[in-house]
Amino acid sequence: MSDRAEVILKVSERCNLACSYCYFFERADQSFKQHPPRLLRSVARDAGKFIAQGCAELGLQGVRIDLHGGEPLLIGKDAFSDICEILTDALSPGVEFELTVQTNATLIDDDWINIFARYQVKVGVSLDGAQALNDRFRVDRSGSSSYLATVAGINLLQAAARVGRISKIGLLAVINPSVPASDTYRHFVDVVGIRRMDFLLPNATHDEAIPFEQPEIGCFLCDLFDAWIDKEDYKTVRVRLLDSVVALLLGERSRLFGIGEEDGYSSELVTIASDGALSPDDTLRGCGAAVMFTGMNVYNATLKQFLRSEHISHLERQRLAIPPACRECCWYRCCGSGFMVHRYSQLSAFNNPSVHCVALKMLFAHVSKFLVSAGLTVEELAHNLGI
Repeated sequence: MSDRAEVILKVSERCNLACSYCYFFERADQSFKQHPPRLLRSVARDAGKFIAQGCAELGLQGVRIDLHGGEPLLIGKDAFSDICEILTDALSPGVEFELTVQTNATLIDDDWINIFARYQVKVGVSLDGAQALNDRFRVDRSGSSSYLATVAGINLLQAAARVGRISKIGLLAVINPSVPASDTYRHFVDVVGIRRMDFLLPNATHDEAIPFEQPEIGCFLCDLFDAWIDKEDYKTVRVRLLDSVVALLLGERSRLFGIGEEDGYSSELVTIASDGALSPDDTLRGCGAAVMFTGMNVYNATLKQFLRSEHISHLERQRLAIPPACRECCWYRCCGSGFMVHRYSQLSAFNNPSVHCVALKMLFAHVSKFLVSAGLTVEELAHNLGI
């Protein structure tokens, strides 16, 4: 077990955008409809006690709490501040903790930035690319563009980060190969001014159709890598997926859950819904309600009981059960069979290779070729891959 935990705290279970690919609102698990739209202060207090008690009981050195949604800022500034205050009071001074928020940034103003500064909240923003690409999927409830409002929010956050009011922000983008990755990457770096980002594979299971062919996604990933190493951007720009792949091929640990033999799933991760219900990693929501439902909540279980429950133990056993197609693959140590949600099917649960297997193999081969050209010997690469 790790010495740190991660808590995804659903402070809002509604959103002001209507992203067509959203794993929370548009996928198999629709339990959010039975949950309160926002986290009540009373539930926040109980969640704080749950986290503090869990850290003490398990001897954890720290915890990261992701203030999540939906769109977290929809709860309003007073409620958000109160939740930060409640968590701070519950965890200080005995638990080392950090607060993060993932937002679409459309509601950001200086008052929000003051709140983030006061509670040292680290900010991540979701944006998919330039306006034409972003607005294919990331539109508001009336179907209108979200791009300009998001970039306006990013600009305010970036300005605050430059003067040290808040930490540098990160950006999350969902891969869309209809536009060259180099165009999207350069837009983030040169136009938006982002230096920390991650690109997410389309979040699909084997029971769903992916809107792009695997070679298209693979070519996107290779193009992204080439854009990243061009002009030696990799020295100053962090792309978490690429950082992780390079690290693994060099024999180091992944920076990302879901990539790497030992890093596919965090057993010290819990999602707390707005009503206090406990469930596993939020990204597994696409597998359906049965995977997410545990019957436990912050009132009837401790963190230790949750993490050692049969439900979580079963998921961990399934993660560690290598799918037959992966056993002899030369990239297994680098891939780890991929993100769990991408392995899922109703017929055989997680006993499948990733739906993005072809694309990932293309990326691993492309990065390996570059590393060998840069001086890594073939023997060193083979050793790092365990072959």
